[in-house]
Amino acid sequence: LRTDQAVLAQAATGFGKTVVGAFIAKSTTSKGNDLIFSVHRQELVDQTSASFTEVGIPHGFVVSGRPFNPHARVRVASIGTLKNRLDKIPVPKLLVVDEAHHCAAAGWEKVVNWAKEGGAKVIGLTATPWRLSGEGLKKHFDTMVNGPSVEWLIENKYLSDYKAFAPGIPVMDGVHTRAGDYVRGEVEEIMDDTVLIGDAVKHYLKHARGKKGLAFCVSVKHSEHVAQRFREAGVSALHLDGNTPKEDRRRAVRAYA
Repeated sequence: LRTDQAVLAQAATGFGKTVVGAFIAKSTTSKGNDLIFSVHRQELVDQTSASFTEVGIPHGFVVSGRPFNPHARVRVASIGTLKNRLDKIPVPKLLVVDEAHHCAAAGWEKVVNWAKEGGAKVIGLTATPWRLSGEGLKKHFDTMVNGPSVEWLIENKYLSDYKAFAPGIPVMDGVHTRAGDYVRGEVEEIMDDTVLIGDAVKHYLKHARGKKGLAFCVSVKHSEHVAQRFREAGVSALHLDGNTPKEDRRRAVRAYA
């Protein structure tokens, strides 16, 4: 940061990027500077706020539905709210952008440019420093710092080791791509298949019965079908999507934890 305005910090999922962000926030405020830590989901607002509270960092919010504290040196912000309030908020000394691989999206780019043009330093945090199209993030960041590898984190007991099982393998022949990713509707047709979903349920019961799990699905419809098949097999399962009421989402996350 002494030589570059915008730095991308890459580290594996589970490394503790939010904790590092909290350390940076504490260091920044101890020098009398202010900071905005921006995230893109409500659950991440709550998670970041909890991390900051745990290490004793007083903070305010730039989040729809929460009061704005003009005296807060540290603010946890939702990108969706922040991008619409740039004319009402002073540019901080430091902007930290979580999940920074989204910076190519218009709203995120607007926030990063606002910070840079106001003279702020910018730190982006991500596990995957590229866009879905395969492009890098050089347009938004001057340099990148790599954290330790997943292999190192596992060997040194910071992450759990894992076993990978592959049930039925979908045939992706003929599926088109758009902006570097598969066309969702076409993938849904393949993945939302009773045999494939049944295979996933069967493998869960065989290898992980009684353990908590997460299923990442192609679409809302696919997710609903997967949850239903697990329930039919006697496994408690819940579908969540972006339109699930906030309190239901909070309740589900708390119950899972």
